[in-house]
Amino acid sequence: MVNYSTLGHNLKRGIFNFCDKISSGFYRPAQKFITEMIYGLISGQSCFLTEIARKLNEKISLDKTVERLSRNLMRFDGADILRESYFEAVKKHFDDSAILIIDEIQKVGGWSSIVKLLWDEDSRMRVPLKVVLTGSSSLLLQKGLAESLLGRFEILFSPHWNYAECKEAFSYSLDDFLLFGGYPGAATLIKDENRWGRYMGSSIVEPTISQDILLMEEVRKPALLRSLFMLGSRYSAQELSFTKMLGQLQDAGNTVRTFPKLPALYR
Repeated sequence: MVNYSTLGHNLKRGIFNFCDKISSGFYRPAQKFITEMIYGLISGQSCFLTEIARKLNEKISLDKTVERLSRNLMRFDGADILRESYFEAVKKHFDDSAILIIDEIQKVGGWSSIVKLLWDEDSRMRVPLKVVLTGSSSLLLQKGLAESLLGRFEILFSPHWNYAECKEAFSYSLDDFLLFGGYPGAATLIKDENRWGRYMGSSIVEPTISQDILLMEEVRKPALLRSLFMLGSRYSAQELSFTKMLGQLQDAGNTVRTFPKLPALYR
């Protein structure tokens, strides 16, 4: 029988020992802060200060703990030293099979420059670490790659599934595949077309427009762009005259003519 109490105690002790090792060059208050943050990140499995504070389980209000962590985080200026200490502590565990995966990398300010710096450093030190960067905004990822990481990356495509894969996994018929496409995340909803349509619109289409296009380009009338996208979806694979298009859009004017010039629409 597994003794979860002992297992949890040993895990906590291991985290504290690791934190002591990588923060040995800091003063005691900074060491305590680093330990609290790392322990909260691991045990809470979240980077939100509220979740980190909750896992610390202090005998004060949660808001007070969050306020203290936030204040210390703003004052902390030892990121470079901590990164070097962390690297020295873990690099002995790297071999040719080591893979580091970072999701939602585009949310980190200046991420491409940071990755370039670390990639060049690893190359000099001959560290055999493979890094996989993913994110929900493919356009912002591509922009960062093109800006700072030229010649340092390989794109791994993960397209929608083909018919054979959908048939094997979800028992799709050919008609199902032609109607609903090969996006596996919505496959369980195809029995209810209305629900499938709402899911695709709110969870796939809208975030793509708002997180990708509108974050990268200045659009004078975002609502009109959304309406134009939905109109194009209804007339997919059909010819649609510009006059007919304007007749079905509100407040279009000459703005629609500028949308094809947005670079983000073609990446």
